[in-house]
Amino acid sequence: MLYVLILLVLACVSCTNKSEIVQFPEIRNVYFEKLFETYVSIPLEIQKEKNIIYISDFRGDSLLWCYNLNDTSVVKRLLPKGIGPDEFLSPVQFFFSDSTIYVYNRWHFYGKKYLFDNDSLILKPLTEMVKYPTTIDMICPLTDNRWIASGRFDDSRYIILNNNGEIISKGGNYPEYKEGEKEIPNFPKFMFHQSIFGFNKLKSRILSVTSHVLDLWDFSHDKLTLYKRILLSPYDYNYNMGEDWASAEPIGEIENGVRRAYVSPEYIYLLYDSNTLNLKKDKKDNLNSEIWIFDWEGMPVQKLQINTKLICFCVDEKENTIYGVLNDPEPSVCRIKY
Repeated sequence: MLYVLILLVLACVSCTNKSEIVQFPEIRNVYFEKLFETYVSIPLEIQKEKNIIYISDFRGDSLLWCYNLNDTSVVKRLLPKGIGPDEFLSPVQFFFSDSTIYVYNRWHFYGKKYLFDNDSLILKPLTEMVKYPTTIDMICPLTDNRWIASGRFDDSRYIILNNNGEIISKGGNYPEYKEGEKEIPNFPKFMFHQSIFGFNKLKSRILSVTSHVLDLWDFSHDKLTLYKRILLSPYDYNYNMGEDWASAEPIGEIENGVRRAYVSPEYIYLLYDSNTLNLKKDKKDNLNSEIWIFDWEGMPVQKLQINTKLICFCVDEKENTIYGVLNDPEPSVCRIKY
């Protein structure tokens, strides 16, 4: 009898996976078409504006490569690496808005807004360099004069900033799906739950997704209200902490989870990686990427199973096309119809 119970428990444990947490009404297999190899060293993000593909680079002499989709040529190399005027240090975040681009030097805590012409690809400074608090990590524009930032904060998960980098308000909390997670200090939680942001202006709703948890926050009058929190897949981690440092490492059997996110006014797209730390150690981390699609109510819409591993991606909804970067064998741009 005891032996039978043990078998039943093991069977239940083996069946507990992400598919039982998030149920997609539609699952489709989609296939990539390689377009061209790039000169990018370590790709971080990809964006498409008109017929130009922009790829940020972690290690290059220029941190933003511009490729023409029509003839796959390099038409411009932007954001020269350096510490001089209008030079940049890696890694960078970049945000397009109408005829402007905002560039944020993520680990160096300063950013600047530029007038940007999508045809000539010329940058003209619009603002002075803005210095941000050194406790922040990722940022995301919300309105013309408000930003949200994740970071290392003792009394909150996020802060709201103005255009001068000044803190306007604080708010938000971390997930607590891990046993005993409520008692863990914010610093190790921040190290594990690295946020990726998106914003829906019509709904004033913020996406903050980590490797395993999707949060939707409503933003009003400089305050954050949690609208929905969704566990995407199980997670666990070990952590260590000192006076001015902290680390958090996932347990070996935990999936890598969400790696990148892209948002539109209608949908949220998540690049999901089912590989684990143990698979990587055994050199068996060959599971392909998936795109998980949700609406802004947090409802699962569709899962796309891709026949390759993507590094980063963006979506052109008018063309029903995903553009991504993969190693094949060098960083290459691909196209996926869905």
